[in-house]
This record gives sequence, structure tokens and C-alpha cells, in this order.
Amino acid sequence: MKYLIKNINPFIVTVLIAVVFFGCEDAKEDDDVFSTPIGERVNVQLKHYIETLQSAPQGWKLSYQPNAEALEHNIYLQFNPDLSLEIISDINAGEVDLPTTYRVSKSQLPELVIESYSAFHFLFEANQFELKGEFEFNFISVQPDEIILKSKTDADGIQSTILTLTPANIEDKERIKNFQTYVKALENDFSPPYCFRIFKVVDANNQILFDGSFVGDKGLRTGTVCYLDNNNEQQNIELAFDLTEQGLTLVEPFIFGEKEIQSFNFNAQSNSLTSNDGGYTTIISYEESPSSNSCIVLSTLFSEPFTSVIPTDWDTVNASFPIGTDFFRWTNDYGGTTTSSYNAASGSLGSQVSNWLISPVIELKNNDVIGFWVLGADQNTYADRLEVRLSTNGENSILPQLNDSQDVGDFQTVLLDLNPNEMTNTFPTQWTWTTVNISNLTTSPVSSRIAFRHRISDAYINGNLIWVDQITHFSNICE
Repeated sequence: MKYLIKNINPFIVTVLIAVVFFGCEDAKEDDDVFSTPIGERVNVQLKHYIETLQSAPQGWKLSYQPNAEALEHNIYLQFNPDLSLEIISDINAGEVDLPTTYRVSKSQLPELVIESYSAFHFLFEANQFELKGEFEFNFISVQPDEIILKSKTDADGIQSTILTLTPANIEDKERIKNFQTYVKALENDFSPPYCFRIFKVVDANNQILFDGSFVGDKGLRTGTVCYLDNNNEQQNIELAFDLTEQGLTLVEPFIFGEKEIQSFNFNAQSNSLTSNDGGYTTIISYEESPSSNSCIVLSTLFSEPFTSVIPTDWDTVNASFPIGTDFFRWTNDYGGTTTSSYNAASGSLGSQVSNWLISPVIELKNNDVIGFWVLGADQNTYADRLEVRLSTNGENSILPQLNDSQDVGDFQTVLLDLNPNEMTNTFPTQWTWTTVNISNLTTSPVSSRIAFRHRISDAYINGNLIWVDQITHFSNICE
């Protein structure tokens, strides 16, 4: 007897109990309740479920949380009479809102099944197939203003996913569509020409207080801020975000200086997000190159650490006038004992300083990056200036002429002019990582040379000492 009871179909047991209960209650009104076959009564019920699913003029809306640790996802569903299902969701920026079909059928209990791959299946995969993201549900309650579904595939059966569908309106549908636009600002597939994003906090004077790289997952609405701490060790901060009318809000605030940073506004023009919480300006945006404090790794094509003497394929030209004492000094500065730097002492007092360090030939492409460390001596009284210039003539590049501080050879393109007005307290007095982005090349790649020019209009008024180090050519492709 125990064996027989164990093997009775639970769905049939449920139906029998319901039939007995309601049959006894309404026996006087429906004396033939047992005369209708169970299968027929079930089909009538399933038809009712289908009609209710299709009855909402603007479809249904729901919040879907696959498990207790996951974010809630907003989903719009339109069940059509041809059994096609329209899905609009904030899952993966809508990219998995694929055409699909649905069926209402019976297994052990009446069930709703999303039949082909869709946003529901994407969540199932994102949760490592642990039966926490589902696409099969049992009906719990079906009313014109509310449909309640329970996960059919939750393994533990204790914290089963419950979906509550309520009638949607056109604003609900449009709100999710807008979010699909917002969330693309955080996607992993970074848009050209830049392959990375930065996450930085600045003060009222635009001084950077915190900077790192940002990698967003638009599928699961999460992101990772990566930065290097004071010991030059990589640290990660995991963020999760929800939709707002203006952009997004972090589920748990980012804490900086004991202040909470949480709400960001989206700027479609710059494709960036900005928060003014806590009295700071926090920005998530595309940049031409990563900061020295981020964890982003670019592909290195060429690097010169200056570890001993000036390499023979580098050129130095002191075109200062009058030239004064012409010498180049090497010191172990940036990077400790394994790294040296180029230091130029150029013209005599009152001269026009034009002192050049010129790279060997390198193959440049548009969107490549030139990065280097730079340092100036005390700038309280005397201001320094550095130009980074480009020649695209490769081995045929014409160098600046001696005794002519205005001549630049064919290094006509200025990539960077650091402190062009020769203002005091402007040039970096601590080692500072600096980058320039290569653009507007008419042919790509092209044989080129990069020049670093210490330039002072009047060494009687300005001009001290500058150092550059670790000059590196990057390909703008994130590894």
C-alpha cells in the first residue's frame, strides 16, 4: 500500500483532492462533477490560464531575482495568441530578449515554460546552471490582476523563486527600454577608439583623489573597480547597480573619505556617468589611456627604461641658444636602483632652451598610446616646460638644427605641451605618469619618431631641470 501511494502522480492527487473538496461543497449545485473526465477539466483550467496570460492589454511586468544574492531584474512580458512571447528586460542590456515561444501544459502541476533561449535562460547560465535561474514555473495563483508563479526547477525547494506578474502599462515598457540604453555605458565590449574606462574621484579643484580602471558587466548589472594601493598591489571593489530615471544607483555605496557615493547621472553625449555625492565628483568614463594607478594592462610594443647609458638608437640635440653648458646626466630616480632617467641641463643663463631627446623609429597606428614618467625640479621660482612632438618620416626624419632654438626639424606635430605658458607651480614636482594618444595619421601604421623637447623661452626667468623616464609605446588593445 505504501508503495502504491508513493507512485501515484502528485498532480492527479492534487486534482482528486480538489475535486472531492469542491465536489462535496457544491454537490447540490453540480451533481455531475465526477462525470466530467479529469483530463477535460484540466484542459479547461489550462485554457483559462492561457487566456489570462493573454488578457493584459499592455502585457505583464515583474521583478525577477534568481537567488538571494542576485539583483532583481525588471522584465516586461507580452503573451500573444500565437503563443509567441515578447520579452523586454534589463538583463544583458536587452541583448538576450530574443524571439521565443511559451507553452502552458501539465506535468505534475500546471506549468508555464519559456521554450527557446531568452533572457530567462541567460540567467540560468549566469548562475552556473545551479537551478537558481529558471525558465519553467508552476502556477500558484491566476487572477486577472495578478499571476503568481513558483520555480519548478529550484533544487532545494526551500527558497524557491516566486514571480508575481502584474499588468503593465506603456511607461513600464519604455522604462526598461531606456535602461537598456543606460546600461550600455557600462558594457564590457568597449567602444572604439578606447578599450578601457576609468573610475575616478576628484575634488572641487579637479584634483584627482582616487583613480582606477572600471570593467562593467551589462548582463548582470555589476562592475569592478580595480586600482593599485600604496604598496602597488592590485585591489578590486565589486559594485552592483540598479536603474533610476537619471541613470543608475549603486546597491551598496562606494565609500571614499567616509562619504557615500551612490547615485550617478548618465550623459549620453560623453557616454559617461557622474555622481556629486559626498561633495566629490565621481566619474565613470572612457579615457584615451589608463592612469598609472589603474590595473588596465595594454600591449607594450616598445619600452625604454634607460637603465645605463643613452641607447645608440636614440638621438639627443641641444639646440638651445646660446647653448651654455651642454651635458646629459643620468641618475637612478624613478623605479629605484634598476631604472635611470634622462636629465637635460641646457642653455646658459638667459638663453632660449631647446633640448631634445628623440626616440628610434617606431611603427605608430592611430589610437596607440605613448606613456612616460616626468618630473621637474623645484617650480616655486622657475617654471619648466616639456613638449612631446611627432615626425612621421621614420629614418628620414630631419632633426632640429644646432644653435637654432626655434627649429623643430620635421617634428611639426605637437602631441603634448606641458605647461605651455611657463607658469610656476604647474610642472610636476613628483614623478607623474603622463600619456598621449596618437590620432589623425593619414596612413596607419607609419614609421615615426617621438621627440621630448625641454623648451624655455628665457632661461633667465624660467627653466630648472626636468627628467623623463620609462618611455613606452602601447597598442591601445586591452589584454
